[in-house]
Amino acid sequence: MARMTSFSSGGGIVRLFRESVILGSLGRLFRFLGVGLLTLLRGSVILSALDRFSQMIYNALTGGFFGTWLTSYPTSEENRESMLLRRRGNSAVRRFLTRTVEESMALHLFRRFIRYLLRCRMRVYGTFFLTFGIYAGASYLLGILGEEQSAPTMTLVISAVLIGVSLPLLSCNESLSRSLAQSRLAPPILSLLGIRGEALRVEETAGRSNVAFALGMMLGLCSFFISPVWITAGLLGIFLAYRVFVTPELGIVALFFGMPFLPTMLLVGLVMYIAFCFVIKWILGKRQVRLEAVDAAALAFAFSLGCGGLFSFSSGSLKPTMVFVCFLLGYFLTVFVIRTGEWLKKCVWAGIASSSLVALYGIFQYFSGSLSSANAWLDSDMFEDIAGRAVSTLENPNMLAEYLILMIPLAAAQLLTGSGFSSRALALLSCGVLGGCIVLTWSRGAWLGLIFGVLVFMLIWSRRTIYLLVAGVASIPLLPFVLPDSIVQRFASIGNLGDSSTSYRVNIWRGTVRMLEDYWLTGVGVGEAAWGTVYPRYSLASIETAPHAHNLYLQTWVQTGILGLILLVVFLFLLLQCHCTFYRDLSRMRQEISASVLAVHLTEKTRGELPYAGHRSSHEDTEIRRRITSMRLQAAAPLCGILATLVQGLTDYTWYNYRVYLMFWLMCGLSAAYVRCGRAEIERLRGFACADADPSTATEAQMTLTIASRAGSAAEKGKSSHA
Repeated sequence: MARMTSFSSGGGIVRLFRESVILGSLGRLFRFLGVGLLTLLRGSVILSALDRFSQMIYNALTGGFFGTWLTSYPTSEENRESMLLRRRGNSAVRRFLTRTVEESMALHLFRRFIRYLLRCRMRVYGTFFLTFGIYAGASYLLGILGEEQSAPTMTLVISAVLIGVSLPLLSCNESLSRSLAQSRLAPPILSLLGIRGEALRVEETAGRSNVAFALGMMLGLCSFFISPVWITAGLLGIFLAYRVFVTPELGIVALFFGMPFLPTMLLVGLVMYIAFCFVIKWILGKRQVRLEAVDAAALAFAFSLGCGGLFSFSSGSLKPTMVFVCFLLGYFLTVFVIRTGEWLKKCVWAGIASSSLVALYGIFQYFSGSLSSANAWLDSDMFEDIAGRAVSTLENPNMLAEYLILMIPLAAAQLLTGSGFSSRALALLSCGVLGGCIVLTWSRGAWLGLIFGVLVFMLIWSRRTIYLLVAGVASIPLLPFVLPDSIVQRFASIGNLGDSSTSYRVNIWRGTVRMLEDYWLTGVGVGEAAWGTVYPRYSLASIETAPHAHNLYLQTWVQTGILGLILLVVFLFLLLQCHCTFYRDLSRMRQEISASVLAVHLTEKTRGELPYAGHRSSHEDTEIRRRITSMRLQAAAPLCGILATLVQGLTDYTWYNYRVYLMFWLMCGLSAAYVRCGRAEIERLRGFACADADPSTATEAQMTLTIASRAGSAAEKGKSSHA
């Protein structure tokens, strides 16, 4: 009976699967085989040599001149405090904004309207949806009968959905507030929107069905002129705009999710609106702006882009320059707005979910034969077995591949660090979908970039992963017997000048180098118009209509001059440097924990008693080490995606698509945000370790952090990050 009850629950099947005798036996068998194999190989000469080699590499990266160079990013609290942008002398501006924005009549009425909607009975919403759906369907029929009116099929779909949703609501007399409180789906949605549960507690009920009927009829009649899709999107957009104004973090999550689906100019408007909301919060003292060296380098590179647009060979450079600078603003918004692990996780999962949908559509597009131009991106003479290349929503296989290699490390990190079976299963499914789609793009540069990113990710994970790398290199001769011939042939064609794509790129690079001989200092300007004005005079092999240099670094040099390229390299170096410094601090933290555990163990053994009553248990030490590993992998994921993109940038101009360019800078911001949140976590863990190892040497702040970490971890998770 108990077994049948567990089957009836939502997670019963999963629990039975995990607790089954067969699965447990398989797990014990694999552990036994793994331990036995490790015992046999531990004393081997090959593994000993590999271990010494990996230790030598890590010593070189953490010590000596090269290691000091990579781990010298300033992380002291004094340096960070000196770069804090304070709001001084703006009390009048603050009072003005408070009166005109936060205490305005419009926001006051909108908040009252939201409270009223929470009090409305569900049957009132059912009446509204039913009326809206019926009249929208009638408008669809009128569009079919009319000679000049168009009747899109989506109108009929929306009508059917509205009517279907209204039927169960008509029999419910509970308020929206109580229904949300009783729903199991509401908490994750409300958490994503940054809405606290107590904000929805409304005891009274309200709402009139006749008013809902009239509103539904009006909107249904409007659907004759305006698609109900736009009506629904407008109503939802108004609500989301209000939520982004209250919680700008939600806007960053929306950028991560909506990038591959929304048009460029809509994304420009969304970035500018998020920036406006953040500036208002900053002036009111509810957010902070803390500039670091890497932020200053990004700001300097944005300035060089602006100069490249103003001083250009073509007046058409102004528009792309404004888009470039606006999307680069996404880096600063992510760094300054996303300040907690909770919002970092939401951004990551928003990106994973969005990229998985894009990859699924690309796979469907490939196998359904709906590719509009199968041979537009291929040399059909060399690759006859390849039917085409997936482009999905990004309209270019190389741009799709760049987007996917940015997202794959995020999914891999969640697979390794996920806190539950469901999250790891979803991450594993996403890795499979993303990996399958990137194969179908047939982008050789993306494949190379992904391999490089995976190598870096594994080395950051553990130095012992070099065993797997050596095993992978040794298995390369066996790949032709395992992989399909089309993949092997495509990969082996890298560097083959007989491929029209390769020869095309090489000739463009040669022409670009010739152009840089004359414009290496100032560049020619940002955008395709400036490029097209100058490049034809230097083109080779009759390639006069190339849209760009097919190389990220050459194109940046051509657009912004040598100074812009140097600033980009400085930014990337500082981003890598702050990560390496963070990993060094994590390693030191792990050593401190190991030392503290050894000290407590020796004290117990020699004195025969505990030094104090509240010492850490071995389980707590294991959890801290697990948390350190999780922080390392989660911070490494966006960095490895960026490095993979930079490798692909050697063979293509990866910023050609504006939306992918936006995602690149969002990932840079996510990478820096992980490091900054990780620093605060290191301080908390160090306080926890120091206070437990020797409470007499712990500072008051460390003791406070220790107490808070033990007693208030659940309360911290429920905190809202906005004021």
